[in-house]
Amino acid sequence: MYPVAVDLICAQVKALQSEAIAKGQKSLVFAQYYKDLYYYDKNDAGDVVLIRANPYLINQLNYLTLEQMQKEIRSFAHSNVKVPLGVFLGSPFLLGVGPEVRLRVIGVGSTKCSLRSEFVSQGVNQTLHRHYIEVSTSIDIAVSFKVITITQAADIFITENLIVGKVPDAYLIGERSGAYLDLLP
Repeated sequence: MYPVAVDLICAQVKALQSEAIAKGQKSLVFAQYYKDLYYYDKNDAGDVVLIRANPYLINQLNYLTLEQMQKEIRSFAHSNVKVPLGVFLGSPFLLGVGPEVRLRVIGVGSTKCSLRSEFVSQGVNQTLHRHYIEVSTSIDIAVSFKVITITQAADIFITENLIVGKVPDAYLIGERSGAYLDLLP
């Protein structure tokens, strides 16, 4: 099979893979989980002093996402792609010419999911707490007597929370020099 045809098939499978990730993401609703993903312990003054994760719910959320993404990937694993006949002739002038030939793509897909939480400083007394699910899909397709692996990754944004702390009485900014903070001119 002409290499351009293989590249065209891979591009179409990658587009189907992106569509499967988008469909899987659309079908999941994360808002209901946020309040239970993490527990914010506060002191008597109302300041956040500890953030505890709920591992059971985090694992359930990962499993739910994994299950949905795998279902979407499986739905097109044995699909047809259309390739113009001119692609098989090898001439660059005939790449998009001719009737479309339907090729059956046989693929096996796998998905990995993990929850990522990050803290981003938002000034002197605020921290932004963001949650993502990292999704990585891999599909092996059999094309022209060889197996090609197509991988794709996406971050699914779940939610974010702004944690507001006390405004400090003093705030020093200095440059790091070695292992200490140099405050001398």
